[in-house]
Amino acid sequence: MNDILRAIFSYASHNQLEACGAVAGLACVGLLIRQSMWNWPFGIAYAAVSVFLFWQQHIYGQLALNGYFLVMNLYGWYVWLRRPTDGEGPLVVTRTALRTMTWVLGLALLGVVVLAVSFDQFTESKYPYIDFPVTVLSVGAMWVQARKK
Repeated sequence: MNDILRAIFSYASHNQLEACGAVAGLACVGLLIRQSMWNWPFGIAYAAVSVFLFWQQHIYGQLALNGYFLVMNLYGWYVWLRRPTDGEGPLVVTRTALRTMTWVLGLALLGVVVLAVSFDQFTESKYPYIDFPVTVLSVGAMWVQARKK
């Protein structure tokens, strides 16, 4: 165990920006589980660091995904803070309708095919067939998260 921790701290000391992003991402997930409003600023920090790092490595699907995460973290923060005008109270966690999930998954499948093939053909993207399934499915997941689904 000490060797593992030593390796982690060694890596983090040589990759400080990546380590800060990882800490922000972990904090975001922990706060999200608790439905804390503070998950959003940590999510913004994580996404901003990730955009920069993926841009450096030419991993465009993840770069695009984290750019989207920046926008969606702002949107989620707004939605969670907003007080409904019809007297419903604060936004609560609800189930996503089957029809909505069918649309999300169908659009995701189409997006995976179109984007992976396009980025394979027209860019120097290193891993488009691994990169884009994660990217596109995460887009749908972030949307339902922001709506507390």
